[in-house]
Amino acid sequence: MKKMKFLVMFLLMSVFLGRASLDVRAQEDSGDFSVTELNQVMTIAQDCSVYESPSEDSAVVRDYTAGSSVWVTGETQNGWYRISYQESEGYILKDSTTGLMIEVEGKGIVDLEDAGLAEEMAALEAENKAFIENVERQRAELKRSRIWMVVIVVLIVAIFAVGIVSTIKQVKKEEGQGDSGTKKKQKDREIEMIDLDSEEE
Repeated sequence: MKKMKFLVMFLLMSVFLGRASLDVRAQEDSGDFSVTELNQVMTIAQDCSVYESPSEDSAVVRDYTAGSSVWVTGETQNGWYRISYQESEGYILKDSTTGLMIEVEGKGIVDLEDAGLAEEMAALEAENKAFIENVERQRAELKRSRIWMVVIVVLIVAIFAVGIVSTIKQVKKEEGQGDSGTKKKQKDREIEMIDLDSEEE
C-alpha cells in the first residue's frame, strides 16, 4: 500500500513539475515584458520600423511610411505597441503613431473626433475588448481542462499499474503456498508408506 501511495505521489509531482517548467520556459521565450491587450486601428505619424520584439536591438521585420494604418493589438509598459500585420506580429514605438486619421470631404485628413466618429469608435473598441476578454477566458478554461485531463489519465494509469502489480504479487504468493502444500502432502505420503512398511514387518 505504501508503494502505491508513493507511485501515485511521484506521478502527480512529475506532472505538476513538468507543467511548471513549461510555464517558466514560455515566460523566458516571451521576454521580461507584459502586454496590455488593445484592439484599435492607429495611423503611423512618421516613418518607422516594426521590430521582432519591443527593443530597438531586435531584428527589423517591416517598415511603415507616415499615413499608413496599423492594427494595434497590445501595449507594453516600456513604450511599445504590439501590432498585427499579414498574420504576424511585431512592435513599433508608441511615439511613431497617432490616433486613426481619416479623410473627410471638405475638411481633409482629420482625427476621428473632428470627423464625428469618436463615440462610434469608442463603442466598437469596448465591444471588441469584451470579445477579446471572452476569447482569452475560454482559452484559459480549455487549458485548465487539458491539464486536468492529463492528471486524470495519469491517475487511471497509476491505478491500473498498482492493480497489475498487486495481482502479480498475489499470484506469486498463492503459487508459493501451493508448492509448500504439495511438498507437505508428499512428505505425509512418505511417512504413511514408512509406517505401513514398519507395520508389515
